[in-house]
Amino acid sequence: QVVILEGWCVGFRALPSSAVTARWHAPSRTLRNHALEHLLFINERLRAYDALTDRLGAFVHVDSEDVEYVTRGDPAAGMTPEQVVRFVDGYFPGYELYTDGVRNGVLPGRPGCQLRMVVGRDRKVKDVIRI
Repeated sequence: QVVILEGWCVGFRALPSSAVTARWHAPSRTLRNHALEHLLFINERLRAYDALTDRLGAFVHVDSEDVEYVTRGDPAAGMTPEQVVRFVDGYFPGYELYTDGVRNGVLPGRPGCQLRMVVGRDRKVKDVIRI
């Protein structure tokens, strides 16, 4: 049996509240554009998804070589660079808070069950890492 879940935040796991607060106070591209209490609220709600993540038998993570690629946009995509940045800034805090956790592995205690495929600006696979 195979179920494929696709989503930009699948595998995100909540952080300790103190870690969210510390990152909010540190230099950041977007976190300070959001109220700390909103980020803590989302972080707390994210805990409920751990039960789903824990049930995954394997995890494939298509990861960008540089997360800032999402802010540069494609001039042929129909959005101005400013519109792209405004759109991306709404969800970019998720990347800032949770990407390291996904890169380090979302299936603790199950080595070899996660595959991280790193893609470059050209969207070609640059590296494959088994976690």
